[in-house]
Amino acid sequence: MSNGSGKPYNRHLSHTGFKVAGQAVLVVAGVAYGLHRGCTSGYQQERRGGPARSGNDGRREPLSNISRDSESRTCSEKAALEALTARLASLEATVTQNSEAAVTKAELKATLDQAAAAMEERLDRRFELQSLSVASLREMVMQTDKLLERVLVHLENAAEETALIGLTS
Repeated sequence: MSNGSGKPYNRHLSHTGFKVAGQAVLVVAGVAYGLHRGCTSGYQQERRGGPARSGNDGRREPLSNISRDSESRTCSEKAALEALTARLASLEATVTQNSEAAVTKAELKATLDQAAAAMEERLDRRFELQSLSVASLREMVMQTDKLLERVLVHLENAAEETALIGLTS
């Protein structure tokens, strides 16, 4: 899942995955370099005619012991390299899985647009209801004014009639 440019939106998730994968690659490269150096240094010293190392007591070890130690070290480093390679494959799978689950910009934009449209519709409906309420209130005030005006006119007429009756009596 990605936007038009192929970049996942959840960059933090991708960054973390790539960081871990990069660290694993560095570890694998370091192990490979160590294996290479360990194998070639023994070979170069053997070509020069000297043993690869001296024992703890200062005596020189026979080349066959050094060769066996080197082989056992190489085997253990190969096993470690295989374990790290398996770990790297696992991390790559995790990064791929997480990047597929990430929210893309297009999905986020569509969701936000949908939420904004729903909110705008509710707001428009609310304004429409308020406008109808204000129109109803205006109509009520006009009717009240007309009624009050008619009551005042009737009161004036009644006062005039009372005054005329009082003058004629």
